[in-house]
Amino acid sequence: MRGVTVDVTRDDALAPAVASLIGVARPPAATGHGAATVVRDIVELYRDVLAATTGVTAVCDMGGSPRQRRVRPTALPRWSRVVAPDGWIHADLHIHSHHSKDCTSPVGSILATAREVGLGAIAIADHDTIAGGLEGSSLTREDLIVIVAEEVMTQHGEVIGLFLEEEIPAGKTFDETLSLIKEQGGLVYVPHPFDRLRTTPSYRSMVDNLHRIDVIETYNARNALSYFNLNAERFATKYNVVAGAGSDAHVLAGLGTAMLRMPRFDGPESFMEALREADIVTRRRSLLYLQSLKLLQNTLDHVLPGS
Repeated sequence: MRGVTVDVTRDDALAPAVASLIGVARPPAATGHGAATVVRDIVELYRDVLAATTGVTAVCDMGGSPRQRRVRPTALPRWSRVVAPDGWIHADLHIHSHHSKDCTSPVGSILATAREVGLGAIAIADHDTIAGGLEGSSLTREDLIVIVAEEVMTQHGEVIGLFLEEEIPAGKTFDETLSLIKEQGGLVYVPHPFDRLRTTPSYRSMVDNLHRIDVIETYNARNALSYFNLNAERFATKYNVVAGAGSDAHVLAGLGTAMLRMPRFDGPESFMEALREADIVTRRRSLLYLQSLKLLQNTLDHVLPGS
């Protein structure tokens, strides 16, 4: 076992010893022990350790740029896939357009914004209509996958159908809605299942339909309380259901606030295979800001039609 001896009476001996152990060539630390120097040296050493042990460049920095955060705990080698493997994309599985009554975002603007924030796939899941998904699918190019989806209000809470070809009417039972999704080859995605501030299926109804539920949304960026997401993650883990994530964006600024780093896919089957390899990535933005922006835009849309 490799090791080094450190003279604990010398305050400049530890950094070179650590550098020697990990095989990183580092000069002795600069003289002086001010706060800025210490913080700089710690951050630099952290970057070197991560690079030497995993081959991954650290995503943290001393500035104010967005940070990637892995939500679902996984082994370190899997976390490294989030950084830059070829053929992987970011996917936001829960986005609304102006085809939803509580959103004013044009589909064309959603596609442009998705590209700007680095998304490679989105699911446009408007309330009780697939119009937004169909429009997005007709306008997109090969660099951005648009999944035709719908967030359906059932008698027992909301559920999203992914990869739909026909619109599903609202107001049916949870069981009937799931059947209509499956009959057209779609996937059942349960959004924000434990958000008690929104209409969600009961725990019992989800357990009774585990054989037909494909994805549980374990991270929704618009959940007001963190334990709503935590409970969803626990449910998915307990019952071995694949985890999903989405921004639930009702304004353009919300796109990509929750997404998945996953292999590229070309249909429902390859989507599910890719999702099993995915990691959740967040780009935090103030929920209060996003909600206020949504309220402002919806208000202006009614007061100033066509604005």
